[in-house]
Amino acid sequence: MQIYYKDGFYFSDGFVPEEACEISEETYRLLIEGQSQGKQIVADEQGLPILIEPAPSAFHTLENGKWVLTEENQQAQFEQHRTQLISKLASQTDRLKSAILIGYPQAEIDSFYRQEREARGWKEDNAYPTPMLTAIAENRGVPFEILVEKVIEKADQFANVIGQIIGQRQAFEDRISLAKNNDELTAIEQEVNQWQLPNL
Repeated sequence: MQIYYKDGFYFSDGFVPEEACEISEETYRLLIEGQSQGKQIVADEQGLPILIEPAPSAFHTLENGKWVLTEENQQAQFEQHRTQLISKLASQTDRLKSAILIGYPQAEIDSFYRQEREARGWKEDNAYPTPMLTAIAENRGVPFEILVEKVIEKADQFANVIGQIIGQRQAFEDRISLAKNNDELTAIEQEVNQWQLPNL
């Protein structure tokens, strides 16, 4: 049985395209083995199948058996990298914020703003209504004045850390916007991957 190649393999006992090239069983076996090891089968200038390394990216095109990256595709690849990096940066920012809140139930997280508002309002005017803080102090069994100080202190700490995270995210984003090539984006991406919480 003869084996043929034309954008795929064909056998003499079935349909064979007119322009298909005949290959030996040994060549067929080597091609299939190479493909199983991650290489790609393409046609050379004579239309014969050869093994090459897979395309470095979806933006590379095959020319004369070699992968090339045109200027147009290079720019498209760069813009995609930039977009993906900005998305990763946003995810990292959310991850760091979530790390600060580990251990707090969502109901308590939702109450942070109200607690801070009541604490700061009472600090300025002892007649300011504090139904949430009063209930917390009574049920927790701590003096109301101490609870107010703790709420304000924790709110200030949280604001400081969030401010550092936001500032760092914006600094990264500024550098991403100014990057001129993929090497610069890759260097920034490595820093984003290693980004950790500021000291609390």
